[in-house]
Amino acid sequence: MFGRMEKLLNGEVPACTLFSGPYYYAEQLGFRKVLDCTFMMATMLTGEPDMEDVKKFFRALRKAQADIDLRPELYTKHYTKEFPKRFHGTMDTRRWGPGERIVFEPYSREIFEDLARLDRRARHHREQRSRRHGLRTRGGAADGLMVSNDLRRASS
Repeated sequence: MFGRMEKLLNGEVPACTLFSGPYYYAEQLGFRKVLDCTFMMATMLTGEPDMEDVKKFFRALRKAQADIDLRPELYTKHYTKEFPKRFHGTMDTRRWGPGERIVFEPYSREIFEDLARLDRRARHHREQRSRRHGLRTRGGAADGLMVSNDLRRASS
């Protein structure tokens, strides 16, 4: 994502999708949001993990998110840990937001299948475009897939 952000900062692209720290940094530098995007990720477990450990892990995540929500200014300084050092001198994280949100709800089968269908379609279009233009495609289950807020609302 930092490569994308740097292209925006250097004027090489007119716009790009950013989230979390890079989004707040671009906003700090005077860039503005022109389109609101959101994405979804799922947690998948392999093998036979101890479900009590999994429950403890998610309880800890929920508590951490609640702590951040209560006093985000205590935690935004930690964004510097995810940024390359070359940006640290110009970062002012005091007014940055809490970042990505975790929704502690299972996906319905319908939402999962809709997202899988969208992902397959997006992969197909990327591959076709890449072949046409001689570009290399990147992997990843949700690479480049953005899901609108309307879909998220439909699941609640």
